[in-house]
Amino acid sequence: MEIVLDALVKQNICGRKKKEHGWKYFLNIKRMDKIKEIIKEKGDNSIIPILLILEI
Repeated sequence: MEIVLDALVKQNICGRKKKEHGWKYFLNIKRMDKIKEIIKEKGDNSIIPILLILEI
């Protein structure tokens, strides 16, 4: 899961802040169009497997 979150942070789709007990992740509202696009994706067309491949 951290791999996907890191990839989303790199694409500025979500952000993160260092907190006392670890990282806090949040969605970037300015990228709402891309967030909605990712939510609608299913199966082989999903960006998530692509992000996992890019991180390896």
